[in-house]
Amino acid sequence: MLSTMKALQDRGASLLLMTATPMQVHPVELYDLLSILGLPPMWDDQRFMEYFTLCAKYPSDQELHTLARMYQETEARYGPISEEEITRVQTATTMSKVQLSAVLAALRHPTSSVPIQRLSAAQRRAALVVLQRHNPVRALMSRHTRELLRTYAKRGLLRAPLAQRQVQDLPISMTAAERAVYDGVEDYLRDTWQAASADKRNAVGFVMTIY
Repeated sequence: MLSTMKALQDRGASLLLMTATPMQVHPVELYDLLSILGLPPMWDDQRFMEYFTLCAKYPSDQELHTLARMYQETEARYGPISEEEITRVQTATTMSKVQLSAVLAALRHPTSSVPIQRLSAAQRRAALVVLQRHNPVRALMSRHTRELLRTYAKRGLLRAPLAQRQVQDLPISMTAAERAVYDGVEDYLRDTWQAASADKRNAVGFVMTIY
């Protein structure tokens, strides 16, 4: 399937990937999906994972320079960060428009009058918020919740009928043998999750939700 999709992409075809359920995967698997849609040249699998790792901590000047180069490729491919997102960054960081402009200039232009190494601690934190809010994942992924679909329907943007979920609890009486199996599975899953390493708990938790 992946080879077919890549062949279509090579021919200039537009691709759209859709999933009906939230993904609980390793970040590199998300990279594999998004790379089919096309990512900027610098965004290989290693840097893709490094980008979000660095955004989650306080990066050094050299690391922030790397993030800035990747951000420049993001804007070159998907366009500049929107005014709406800039307003959200201002709200999240309580930073003035002038201060935030200096942050964006430092990320966009290596020869900016306010280079990355001269950004204040508050401006560096704002830079990380910008990097988290404008990247290929944000550009290529869109989450449509049921409530959002209802909003579309009210505005006349969606004509297809939306299913209305009606939840009704139905108590079930178990035999002693059935209860023993149920409790045994529950104990096993709980103990397995508690014993799992941090990087495995998402996978174990997903199995628990199935049971």
